[in-house]
Amino acid sequence: MKLNVIMMSFILILFSCGNKAKTTQKAVELKTDTIVYKTYTNDQFGYQVKYPEFLLAQGESGNKDGQKFKSNNGELELWVYRAFKIDMETFEVLNLETAFKRDLEGKDIIENSLGSDKYYIKNLNGKTIELSHTFLIDETYYVVLFIYPQEKDKVIAKIVNKVVESFKKLSDNGQGNTEKKSTRNSKSCEKLVLIKETAQEKLKTLTPEQANTYFDELQKEVDGLVGKVNEEEENYLSNYYLYHTDNEGNMITPPDSIQQKEAFFKKAGLIFSYDEGEVALGLSTNFHKTLFSDKLTADYNAYLKLQDLIGDAPLIQDASLAIPIQKLADIILEYEAFLETYPKSMKVKEVKEYYKFYQELYLSGIDNSPVRDENNRLLQDVEQEFKRFVKNYPKSQTTVLVEEVLNKNK
Repeated sequence: MKLNVIMMSFILILFSCGNKAKTTQKAVELKTDTIVYKTYTNDQFGYQVKYPEFLLAQGESGNKDGQKFKSNNGELELWVYRAFKIDMETFEVLNLETAFKRDLEGKDIIENSLGSDKYYIKNLNGKTIELSHTFLIDETYYVVLFIYPQEKDKVIAKIVNKVVESFKKLSDNGQGNTEKKSTRNSKSCEKLVLIKETAQEKLKTLTPEQANTYFDELQKEVDGLVGKVNEEEENYLSNYYLYHTDNEGNMITPPDSIQQKEAFFKKAGLIFSYDEGEVALGLSTNFHKTLFSDKLTADYNAYLKLQDLIGDAPLIQDASLAIPIQKLADIILEYEAFLETYPKSMKVKEVKEYYKFYQELYLSGIDNSPVRDENNRLLQDVEQEFKRFVKNYPKSQTTVLVEEVLNKNK
């Protein structure tokens, strides 16, 4: 213990006295062998790395992707984190060689090396060295970054090697802990967050017509990612009620790790849907509205408003209509208005599909929200609603269909 205290003092003096610290390389090598190392484990993304005891943890980042460590005087920094390295057009993970070449750009390179599953880059930034080791594991990038004064380069060589060699990806095998298996964010969820962060900047350079095209591309990409999130989060979703209820079925506050995960879902623009005991994740209407509102042409802005008519509330839940039938009628009228106002819009086909679905739901009902009784007669409140619609909206295309239903009920 006494030797370790002496060693820590030596290192701290070395990183605070600049050129006043004079020692031979042999002595440095001897003393760096005695440094005590601690272990940092990132539960969110499942990796582990050792770091010198004399470096102080500064707190994990907001999305829990890594940790920053600093010496007392701030000269030596160590960063370990999960990194986004993706193609901004396709949002696919970059291959190793492409990521390596991009990281080389614009830097005063001292050394670099590209391997089969990792690379390192050593560059000079003024009088400071930035030394990064990047690992690609299961299509995910992890970075170990050292920042320190140029004159301390040889002193920390062994520290760098020790830290880099200790990095490892953790396995889920044998954890046996449902919570731990469920706390890591899915890759697709992280992509959604990245899309939100990058789309705003891209939209600043686009005309409304170009923004329309970008919206269509992003809508398709995002819908696919939401499906993948549900697949990747299957373990979490299947155990949702385990985290949120006690043994008697009472609602409880979930563990901190689960709360952090759910906060990340919200950041990604996801919402929960509950249907017949099943829990799934869907896209909030705010996702596209926040990004694209007033940046599109008139028809596309009108389309966004259509999507917001129901908002994040469910339309159907447990085989029942989850909104008043009068509100469903109002939604149908809004869709009709869009089709009449923008007959040449690129969104007409999609809007027509929704329009017909809402008409069918309004006229025929659903299992637990029927429009007819056991004698196949219209329920009294439904008949009154249909008559109200015909009276108030005689020119609506839906009125023709409603009148047919009413006539058959006589």
